[in-house]
Order: sequence, then structure tokens, then C-alpha cells
Amino acid sequence: MKYLITESQLNNAVFKYLDNQNFFAVEDRGDLYLWESESSWRKSQYPLISTHVNYDDAFVSCDLITRISDFFPISLDDALLLVGEWFKYRYGFESLGRFYSDCDYDSDDYN
Repeated sequence: MKYLITESQLNNAVFKYLDNQNFFAVEDRGDLYLWESESSWRKSQYPLISTHVNYDDAFVSCDLITRISDFFPISLDDALLLVGEWFKYRYGFESLGRFYSDCDYDSDDYN
């Protein structure tokens, strides 16, 4: 069975999914870092999202982008855009200008 949903419904589903992830957040000198959990932070793993306020941008890990793209029927580019929009409004960083990731966007696997 197939369902048609609007873009705004899909966006809301992605935002709700991200809200339910219970990321562990740490603020440091105006920048914000989000980890999968407090345990991943304590193990010094890389954050899933890290802001760079002085540079007006934020990094989003490919792990998170790929997870969103695999779970929802969207491209890596769209997943990055949605994570960026969610992050801006969820954490009050509306002024951040750019989100980037370490994903290989040229790969045929993610079109």
C-alpha cells in the first residue's frame, strides 16, 4: 500500500524523529555540540552536530545524515537541509548560515 504525503508532512515527521532522539548537548563558548548520548560524549566520540558560531556554520556528521536519508525517502542533500532547519529552530541558532557534512554526495548510492 502506498501513501502520498505532502512535503510539510514529511518535514514534520523528520523533525519529530529528531526531537525523539534525546541527543546529549554540550555548550562551549557559544558553540553547541550534540552527541548520540552522554556515553558517546564520555567516550570522546565525535559529535553528530557541532556549531562554529565564529564561522557562521555547523557540521553535521554523515552518520546522522545517512540515518535520516535511509529512514525517510529523501536524498542526503535534503536530509542535511532538514537537519539544519530543525537544529536552527530547536536550539535557537536561527542566524547560522551554512550546514555542511562529510557525506559523499556524488555517490550513486544516495540519489
